[in-house]
Amino acid sequence: MSINTLNSGGITAYGPISGGSTKTEIAPIYRTYKNTGVNEAKNLIFAYMMKKIPKKLTDSVFANWLFVKLNSWSKISPTYVGSWVSSSYSTVEKKRNYHATVVHYGKSNYTSPKSVQYFQCNYWFGK
Repeated sequence: MSINTLNSGGITAYGPISGGSTKTEIAPIYRTYKNTGVNEAKNLIFAYMMKKIPKKLTDSVFANWLFVKLNSWSKISPTYVGSWVSSSYSTVEKKRNYHATVVHYGKSNYTSPKSVQYFQCNYWFGK
């Protein structure tokens, strides 16, 4: 078995390719997750924590500034994700092997990959 490498945007993805050609089984799907619900949950927890702080501390300008900074620092940004399924024929195993790829991108135009996950998923296809 040889290792196939794909270098894209500074990240090199390694995957097992054993003979034969690779083909796309499920075309790439790109999604944006705004994380609105997660941010609201975080704001609710932060508001609850603020209620528990003694009044003497909240009267301090510095303490209020610090709390505002902490809350804005923890804003959860949107997540940009691309995923697809490919397959390759294994001459050794005499069957097609299926591989799922999930890429987390740093930009809304789906460039600048931050992480790449690649794994075999034959059991999903019952092969």
